Amino acid sequence: MSIPLTRNELKDLIQFQRSEKRAEFGYFIAESEKLVREVIASGWEIDMFVTTEAYLRQNSWLPETTKVTELENLLRITRLQSSPEVLAVVKIPQRDLQTIVESKKPILVLDGISDPGNLGTIIRTADWFGINSLLLTPGSVDPYNAKVVRASMGSLFRSKIVQVETPAIIAALQEADYQIIVTDVREGDSKPHSDRSIALVLGSESHGVSKPLVEAATSLYHIPGFGQAESLNVAISGAIALYDFKVVNHYF
Repeated sequence: MSIPLTRNELKDLIQFQRSEKRAEFGYFIAESEKLVREVIASGWEIDMFVTTEAYLRQNSWLPETTKVTELENLLRITRLQSSPEVLAVVKIPQRDLQTIVESKKPILVLDGISDPGNLGTIIRTADWFGINSLLLTPGSVDPYNAKVVRASMGSLFRSKIVQVETPAIIAALQEADYQIIVTDVREGDSKPHSDRSIALVLGSESHGVSKPLVEAATSLYHIPGFGQAESLNVAISGAIALYDFKVVNHYF
């Protein structure tokens, strides 16, 4: 016998569209069968599965505790044009800045990345190149925003993300002896020297990397341009830089 989603549960899930409510409750929503299967495979804690009666009957991979509701309620929860058919309510994992830097693995620092699509794409690209440690400054969009989750295409669930104040990021990286390489649209080296763990910093397209991070940089990285375009999309810049560092120069 199926378990109906209650009115109070529906009300709570609708509130998860807002960043402050996700932070208050400690949960976010993964939408679509692909993302739900990805989060199951990741081992992240799942509080609840929600779908329709018809979808549950046709998909035995879902647990018996799955809640069912009307299709229109799934649309209310997600605000999508078409229903995701199934969703999971996922607990936001607690990550520690110190643990990430002590790993000495390459780190991507995202400074003021406010567009959810860009952030999700960067997370996905970083995953492709084997980077799963990301530090976000407060000016960046919430990584558990629904658009970020969708754009990451499941890579979010393989990532360790911490959003903390910029001075804390700089102090932790310097204490762990990271080379802080800041991307710059105007100047810098297209092949910076690297002999230790790398933290690559990407900034927003409109403002670039903030002054404190630029001042903390051990080197600047510049992607040379050959046409008339003023700048590159930050997700494209990140992809080029990661390919350059990983494949061309073997920095990590």
